[in-house]
Amino acid sequence: MKPNYLSEIPKDSWGTDDLQQYISPSYVKITQKQSSEPYSNYEVGTVLAVPQNIELFRPNQEFHITPVFFYTEFILANPYVLSNLSFIRERSFDSNGELAKHARDFNNRTVPCPEAPAGKEQQDKYQCTYFEHLNFLCLIEEHETFCELPIVFTFRSGEFKTGKNLANLIALRRGPLYACRFKCYSEAHKQGSESNYGFTISNPSEGSPWLVEERFNLTKELHAQFKELHAKNLIQVAYADEPAGDGTSAETPEM
Repeated sequence: MKPNYLSEIPKDSWGTDDLQQYISPSYVKITQKQSSEPYSNYEVGTVLAVPQNIELFRPNQEFHITPVFFYTEFILANPYVLSNLSFIRERSFDSNGELAKHARDFNNRTVPCPEAPAGKEQQDKYQCTYFEHLNFLCLIEEHETFCELPIVFTFRSGEFKTGKNLANLIALRRGPLYACRFKCYSEAHKQGSESNYGFTISNPSEGSPWLVEERFNLTKELHAQFKELHAKNLIQVAYADEPAGDGTSAETPEM
């Protein structure tokens, strides 16, 4: 917990104003059986904060989240096998742009990678892939750091449906998303012919589905801050590369 003496320091004296242009939030990752090092060192289904690789929760361990901000991002990703390339080739928030057009077209999600070895451009593993990310910046009640610092839950491909389900749960509340509480845990999900871990998110089985007023005042302020950062295109999540078969490949159905 933050020492009491720090509560007396006004926010405009924190010296953090210029750091806003470098906002790259941590995001949650669930380890899979296909995960490579360092993620293969954790039990399959473990929830981590990446890129710090902080272990948050074990498989099937329940915790509670509150979304403070939501946005969609579209990316063009380089092939997993070409590890010399950065994972993100292009990225955009424009829901009417070319990246969004391709990401939302299941039959038009891949293109040959210009850096693919000669003669292998048409092989699936050497294709660049378009993704649509549903991003929820959330607080985690049960974690000392992320109960006050938002972390990104991002949903794409095989877990896209989970993100849509969370959006629907929020809409049904008929109130601010940053006032809502949800139960969350990682468990095995069937995706096509494979079983991989993903999040199961639902209304809380115990306690109120709404925040207490003190927490709401915090999330309301955070919502305003991240809304402003997003408007200035200052939020950039450093999504990690993933091997095919973990539920995030282009071939994984979203529904």
